[in-house]
Amino acid sequence: MRRFAFAASLCALGALASCGDAREVAVAPPRASAVPANAPPANPAPASAPAPVAQQASTQPVLDCFAAYRQSLLDQDGPRAASLVSDGTVALYQSLRDVALVGSEADVRALRLVDRLQVLLLRVRVPAAQLGTMDGRALFAHTVTQNWIGKAGIQRASLGAIELAPPRAVAVVLAAGAPTGERYHFEERGGAWRFDLLPSVEFVDQVLRTQRDKLAVSEDQLLLSAIETLTGNKPDASIWKPLR
Repeated sequence: MRRFAFAASLCALGALASCGDAREVAVAPPRASAVPANAPPANPAPASAPAPVAQQASTQPVLDCFAAYRQSLLDQDGPRAASLVSDGTVALYQSLRDVALVGSEADVRALRLVDRLQVLLLRVRVPAAQLGTMDGRALFAHTVTQNWIGKAGIQRASLGAIELAPPRAVAVVLAAGAPTGERYHFEERGGAWRFDLLPSVEFVDQVLRTQRDKLAVSEDQLLLSAIETLTGNKPDASIWKPLR
């Protein structure tokens, strides 16, 4: 049986565990996690690594934004988390919501792999009547409240060096003090910094495509196996149909 580990940030998007978390997704039927259910949680990482005083002064608002966003995920405080993300992140969730509700199979298949996964998961997880009442920000808040943007990964994440070029900032992501290869992006609007998930979503898409190629499986195999593992239910052909 072949398996792949796919990481997600997405902060992404409700389907994937966020901020350096990884899940094993079976290309054949899923197996139970090797981690005991009663295992104690890993020690949480600090929200940021120590920085020189001068750098800390200039990057402190970015660090504060990340700390607040991180805590909102740990608390599963959806409204708070939704208030801390970029407008582009909210617009992405609006688009995912719209396609999940009314998009044809051709519309879904035209999406990049990670967005396709998110749309199909929304169709499995959220009833049409409920999804129809949400806008992009409300949907993002819902994914946090439901812990679909997993908090286990962000509990271990911290920020390393920060490149500041207002209105943008890019931070090295650390896990247990070591770089993960990922970067977190922030955006300043109206004097406040917001966490921008769009580059992290693109990072997840690259991971998914790499695993697809590595395993030599079709994209449908990859998506359907991931959905089954994440939801515990085997999807049928109806997921390709719009909810409305």
